Amino acid sequence: MPRSNDTPFRELSYRQQLRYLRSLAAAMLKEYGLTDVSLMLIRYQHHAIYRLVTSQGEHLLLRIAVGDRDSPNEFQAQIAWQEALWEDQLPVPEPVRTLDGRLVASMKLDESGDALCALMRWASGRRIGDGAGIQVMKQAGTLAARLHEHSRRSTFYGEGSLPRWDVTAIGEPERWTAGLNEQSKATICVAAHVAEDALLELDMGPDSFGVIHADLHVGNLVLSQGRLALIDFGDCGRGFYLYDLAIMLEVLRYRMSSRAETLGSAYLEGYTRVAALPKGAATLFPTFLVFRELINMKYVLESQNWRNQQWASRWVPESTRKLETYLKAEGQSAGGPFSTPAFFAL
Repeated sequence: MPRSNDTPFRELSYRQQLRYLRSLAAAMLKEYGLTDVSLMLIRYQHHAIYRLVTSQGEHLLLRIAVGDRDSPNEFQAQIAWQEALWEDQLPVPEPVRTLDGRLVASMKLDESGDALCALMRWASGRRIGDGAGIQVMKQAGTLAARLHEHSRRSTFYGEGSLPRWDVTAIGEPERWTAGLNEQSKATICVAAHVAEDALLELDMGPDSFGVIHADLHVGNLVLSQGRLALIDFGDCGRGFYLYDLAIMLEVLRYRMSSRAETLGSAYLEGYTRVAALPKGAATLFPTFLVFRELINMKYVLESQNWRNQQWASRWVPESTRKLETYLKAEGQSAGGPFSTPAFFAL
């Protein structure tokens, strides 16, 4: 798609990026035979997410990936795994293929590479969010276990192309922290090496490690007529099943602290109705929380999203303080952000 100037996408302002992405979306939809649609932006961080309504009244979701984080092979594999889950009758949105049968469409973003696009059916209902109750959390835990059991028993031939959520995902913190002050950089680097040492000792067999959602929390679960559906597969990859559990439990603690223990217990109860908790869950929780924090920091510091770049200066200091708490506790419960909650000590 022609550009009005040669400014790299990363250097455009947030509004300029949004205008350009909207024009890309309209062009990419022609690959699906869609021209007469309404297009509404839902979110733009790592991916640009749009809700579409066709002239026939059908609701769809369009995901556009930009930047170095998504290689074409990774993005293709993520959508293919979502399709495999849908075919196995798990409650996830059905991907929609292009007119010539492709799961992913692409179009040139700028000289750095292409923008990648996937279309899927809209998951009707409401996100459970902060209003989640005990029964819904039990259902959420059961769904998480079903997802992990699918990974344990199924062969997914695109697995080798998926991103890995292990020590390799942290990369070299000395490089992606280069623009920070020396104190923040030192804290992040030490925390990364401590977490890496702990993760390297873990069993990576099929009972502990497989294809995971990697962003499984209350914001990505939709409730409709008493049934839950899982959405947003933009982070799915190969990782520890415990990582999926830790993400949900940490979100509960920060967003619903007064009910976190009750809801967390319900979530784990629902999980154990289908599968046993991953080995070492109670003692490894702090390490996986630090791992999540480091992954988020790396993403923000490397993001092409203009708003993320502006946000980093305010967010990194708070995130660094969490890592300092972890280092002081050396992975043990110390009453800080990374201490092991009672509901995880099973």
